[in-house]
Amino acid sequence: MKFKKIKILVLLFASLIISLLFNKFAGEINDFNVAIRTFATTGKIDARIFDENGFNKSFSPKIGEFVSPFYVMHYGIVYSSQINFESQSFHWRLDPSLLYWNIPPNNDKKMSEKFFKNMADWAVQNIEYKNGGWHYLYKFDWPYAGYEDGKLIAPWWSGLTDGYALILLLRAYDVFKDERYISVAHKIYKTINKDINSGGSIVQLNGLPWIEEYVDPSKNNGMAFVLNGMIYAYKGIKAYEDKFGIDNGFSEKYYGSILKNLKFYDDNGWSYYDMIGGKANIKYHKIAYALISDLDNIKPNSYIEGNNKYQVDSIKKSWKLGFDNPGLFFFLKGPVTAGYWHLLLSYIATWVLTLMLTNYTVNVCGSLRLRTKL
Repeated sequence: MKFKKIKILVLLFASLIISLLFNKFAGEINDFNVAIRTFATTGKIDARIFDENGFNKSFSPKIGEFVSPFYVMHYGIVYSSQINFESQSFHWRLDPSLLYWNIPPNNDKKMSEKFFKNMADWAVQNIEYKNGGWHYLYKFDWPYAGYEDGKLIAPWWSGLTDGYALILLLRAYDVFKDERYISVAHKIYKTINKDINSGGSIVQLNGLPWIEEYVDPSKNNGMAFVLNGMIYAYKGIKAYEDKFGIDNGFSEKYYGSILKNLKFYDDNGWSYYDMIGGKANIKYHKIAYALISDLDNIKPNSYIEGNNKYQVDSIKKSWKLGFDNPGLFFFLKGPVTAGYWHLLLSYIATWVLTLMLTNYTVNVCGSLRLRTKL
C-alpha cells in the first residue's frame, strides 16, 4: 500500500513537471514537431535553409519547396542589423518582434554586409508591375483556410512584403549609396497606398484603411485583414515618410486604424491572426504581443495623442497571459491544425512514457526492498 501511494505521488509530481515544461516550451516543442512533419513530407529537416549567398529556401509540409519574397526582405533586415551601422533614423530602429522569428546563424560583419546587399539587390531586380502597381509577386499557390476557395492563386502579392521592403531599401541606400534602392522605394510607396482595385494594397476594415497582407487579384472579396502584416507594413510606410520628411502622410491614418481595430483581434489571453477566423499559433501570438507592446514607440510624428480612441493597455495585459503561458493558451484557444494535434500527441506520449517509467521504477524498488527483507 505504501509503494502504491509513493507511485501516485511520483506520478503526480512528474505530471506537474511535464505540464509546466510543455506550457513554458510549447513553442520550441512545436518547432521540433514542424521539423518532423517537414522531413516526413519533403525529406528536409530544416523548415528553411540558406545558400552561400545568404538566400533562403523554405520547406512546407503543404506545398514543398518555395522561395518567399517576404523572407528575402526579412533576412535582409536581419543581416543589416548585424553590421553595426549607427543611425537614429526610424528605419534603423531595433524591432523587438524579430526575436520570435527563425533567424540564420550569426555572421561576421563582412559576411552580413554581403548578404544584406544581396537581399537588397534582389529587391531591386525582382520588383514587377502587375494590375496597375509595383509588387513582389508570389508565384506559387498558397493554402489559406477561410480565404475564398481556401487558397491564393499565383501570382498574388502582399502588402506586408511590399511595405516591409521599404525598410530594407532605405537601409541599403544609407550603407551603399545606390540610387536604385531609392527609386524602387518610390515605386512601392506610390503603389501600396492605393486601393487594391487600382493595383495597391489598401482595403477597408470597419470603415478604416488597412494594408492587406494577402492580395489575390483574381478574387474580388474575402480579404484576410492580418494584424501583423498591417503593423509591419505600417512601419515601412512610416520609415519612408520619416526619411523624406512627409508630414500628414498615410502613416497617421494607418496607425489610428491599428489602434481602433485592435480590439477585434483580442480573444481573452490569445490573439486572432486575421479577421476571417484565423487564430494565431504560438509563434504569431508572440509576434503580435511584441508588436503591440511596441506601438507607443512607432507612432507617426504628427499623431495627436487625443485621437487615440482605443487604449491598448488592457489588450497587452490580456495577451501577456498567453505570451507567458503559450502551451496552456494554445491548447485552449489556438487553431486546431495538424500542429495542434501533434503537440497534444507529444504531451500525451510524454505523459504515458513517464507513467510507464514511474510504474517500472517503483515496482523495481519494491521488489528490491522485499528481497532485502527476505
